[in-house]
Formats: sequence, C-alpha cells, structure tokens
Amino acid sequence: MTFADSESSKSEPSNEAQKPMESKRLLRFETAEEFRSRPNYCADLEPEKDKPLQIFGGYGFKKGAYVHCGLVGCKQYHGAGFNVVNAIGKETNIGRCCGKTRLGAEWAEMEARFQKQTTLQALQDVLAEAMRKRQETLANARKLSSLVEAAHRTVDTIIAAIASDRPLHKAFLSCQKDRGRLSYFRKLDADERALYPGQSTVRTPMGYIDGINAASVSPKLIRELKFKIIVPLEELEDDSLALLSHKALAAKSLEFGAMGGLLQTAELFIADAEKLSRQKNWENFENFCVASQVNMSANAHRILRGLAGTL
Repeated sequence: MTFADSESSKSEPSNEAQKPMESKRLLRFETAEEFRSRPNYCADLEPEKDKPLQIFGGYGFKKGAYVHCGLVGCKQYHGAGFNVVNAIGKETNIGRCCGKTRLGAEWAEMEARFQKQTTLQALQDVLAEAMRKRQETLANARKLSSLVEAAHRTVDTIIAAIASDRPLHKAFLSCQKDRGRLSYFRKLDADERALYPGQSTVRTPMGYIDGINAASVSPKLIRELKFKIIVPLEELEDDSLALLSHKALAAKSLEFGAMGGLLQTAELFIADAEKLSRQKNWENFENFCVASQVNMSANAHRILRGLAGTL
C-alpha cells in the first residue's frame, strides 16, 4: 500500500487530512491494522459531527478476515468497506451497508465521488506508465515500422510472382482461404473403397504454407504505426496530460492501450513474412500443385523454384 498522507501525532488531527481528497491519491489497505494504526484513526466516529465526510480509501480482506465498523453505535463486522475522513481530520472505516443506513443520500454522493476518483486515478496510472515507457515505445515503433516496410516488399515480391501465373495464383488463393493448409482430394483405390463405402475420394493433407497470414496484411500497417503511435508520441508533452478533462483522459488511455495491440500486429506480420519466404514453403507448394493436378506450366515451376531459391 502507498500512503498519500504524512503521519502526524495522535493527539491532534492532521491539517493535511483536511485538504480536499480530490488532490490526493486514494489509498488501498490490505489489512485492518494498516488503517487502524494511522494517527487519526477513530474507532467510534460520530458521523453527524464535523461534516463533511469524504472517502479517502478502501479495503477488502481475504476470506474469513473481518473488521468492526468504525461508526459509533454500529455493531456490524465486514470484510470490505471504505475509509473516511471528517472535516477535522478524524478517520475511520465504514462498511457499505452501514454507510447507506446511517448516512443515506449523503453516502450515495460520497460513494459516487469515490468511484469517479477511482476511475480517474486508474486512467492517470495508465497514462503515467505510458509516459514512463514513451521513449522505449517510440524507439520500438520506429524500428518495427522499418522492418514492416521491408517485410511488405518481400511479401509483395512473392505475391507478384505467383499472380503472374493464373493457375498457380488460383491454387495459392485456395490455400490461403484454407489458412495455409495444403490438401487435395484424391480418388480411392479398390482397397480403400472397401474401407469407405459410398465414398469415392479422400482428402489428403500435404503440409501447409507457413506464414501465409502475411499475404493478407494491409500495407496500411505502416501508416498506422506512423500516425497512431510515432506521431502522437513525438508530439506528446510531459505536462499535457495534466490539462486533460476526465473524458479526454479516458480517450487518451484507450489510444495508448491500442498502441500495444498495433505493435503486436506489426511483430506478428514481420515474423509471418519471414516464414512465408522460407524455401521449404515453396517446395511443399510445388509438390502440392503437382499432386492436386494444377495446370502447371514450365513457367509455374520456374516461379516456385525461384521462390525456393533452387534455380
């Protein structure tokens, strides 16, 4: 747990605790001892005195651990609740049901403010982490952008070569539709027909084209890396996030979250492009085309052997 308050003497409530809670981080307590040992803790707070009350933290214990509610006259025990501070800095703990019962509409407003601040704090934490990793993310995005560009050139060369031969291209598109699997239907011989009555053909697997997903990745990926990661991070100033509204913070948090997914997409494309260019792929594809009786011209064989590097 991180304490946002400085510890003060037990004799007088802290002046620091009287400051608006919106200016401080909410606390999270793992044990009752953590908040009951604080200097201004009061085990029998009178909620009607020294208003307003504000929630400054919360707690949720492991199963079987409970604590007595800190409101005067309340006999309830609970394992999860909220920590509150009054106008003169006295603190205590309150269960949700206890708060609703004793404070009514006031409690509903307190809890709503707490939930709003919790969300805001979580957004700020996400953005603070993104800012901390900003230069690392920017360097990674620039590197991946260069690699993606090179990978696209490799994939475009492969696709252009295959597309130059219509039967070959048709066979490749069929394989691409089947997620790279190489298989064809062959006729059953007499012995096999006895094993499969009523069936004349059987699907025969011959492997797969590894990395075929690279053939369907849009060239827009390079632009997305630039305009969704590189440019926004280059233009972002360290103090600009502090000026954003709650709504703008939420939008910015989603933007940063999407950056991770986009970087992962780039990494997968680069890996798939490398697999797609492997010699074994095109040797397998040529064998498949022959076995499945694709109308293979001499040019088609030259194309595949060129891709396999065996010319």
